[in-house]
Amino acid sequence: MTRMMNLTAALGLGALVVMGPGCAGDKGSDAGTDTSETEGDADTDTDSDSDTDTEPAYFEDYVVFVSIYMGYDGFGPTDYYFPDDTTAYPAYAQLKFVEEAYFEAYDEEYTCTYTGLLSFGEPFDLRVENAWYGNQVSLVGGTTTCENFYPLRYGLDGNPIEAIESLSFGIGYGPLEEGDLETKLIEAFDREGADFETEGRPYLFTGYLSMPFDGSSTLETVALNYTVAYVTDDDMEVVVDDEGNLSPYDGMDEAVELPYPSLLSSPGYFGLYTSSLFP
Repeated sequence: MTRMMNLTAALGLGALVVMGPGCAGDKGSDAGTDTSETEGDADTDTDSDSDTDTEPAYFEDYVVFVSIYMGYDGFGPTDYYFPDDTTAYPAYAQLKFVEEAYFEAYDEEYTCTYTGLLSFGEPFDLRVENAWYGNQVSLVGGTTTCENFYPLRYGLDGNPIEAIESLSFGIGYGPLEEGDLETKLIEAFDREGADFETEGRPYLFTGYLSMPFDGSSTLETVALNYTVAYVTDDDMEVVVDDEGNLSPYDGMDEAVELPYPSLLSSPGYFGLYTSSLFP
């Protein structure tokens, strides 16, 4: 099974359910309807103790979508601010876990989230041609709405925080990568009757994630998200117009470095199968 699945309601483009890099096809609206992995003996088991031996109804995590937000001042990650707000917002990530049933109707009942701060380590070589930036990171100080995860994978309390915060990985940014990310964005714009070349390409670039998937010790970098850089002033306050709209950096299709000062917004786009992260 390929590690990645594509989903977004971001950009106002509606939900995509598409297999990611390395897959030959598009799951389309069939995602989540395959019942071949579900227990099949529930109706035929006549064992008299079936009512007392039923397993708890665990949250059956299937895919996780990773969103990353951080300020960047040209030297590295930094806090950012919003107008008329003295709160310093640090770099953070949100992980949205979904069950397979989510893809039948995009029902939030089958989701939960983890939110944690990004702790930055050393600069990191993504081994991606033309990448602008890479850094080792981990997650700390997390909060979650997730519970009742399978204890053999996530611990006896069924809370995924400890498993999530034990991960060490790399994040990075670079030009919009040819391949699935670009292709699916173009298709999404086309479906909405929008012109990707003028309304998308000048503003979008790639957010990368590098991890040892499937319990391997070898790091693998994937083009995980599209990213938008919003303009901030030199004090890292986000620039907004009279209507409160943020101002994205233009010309990203010709950029040769990460724009700054900026707020980098990488909403979850491709999803990672949780079995590849937490074998």
